[in-house]
Amino acid sequence: MNDLPHFDLVAAFSMLVLIGYAILMTTVVASIATSRTGFGLRLVWLVVVCGAPFLGSALWFVVGRPGARREGGRPPSNRSAAAEVRA
Repeated sequence: MNDLPHFDLVAAFSMLVLIGYAILMTTVVASIATSRTGFGLRLVWLVVVCGAPFLGSALWFVVGRPGARREGGRPPSNRSAAAEVRA
């Protein structure tokens, strides 16, 4: 009846979720580690993200990341900072 031997849809979906989770955690941990916040605050964020991975990751990208509360969500470019120094 089924031409695909041993194909398990649940296993395939689980593998996709696991790969997505690994990518999310790698991105969040790298973002926290390279942020300009103090060491103590970075440590707190790492504990939050490891304790509640999906909620902690969402909170980091919405609230915790420097530049997340700026208009547009992007950090300032180096060109504008260099222009201000010259002026």
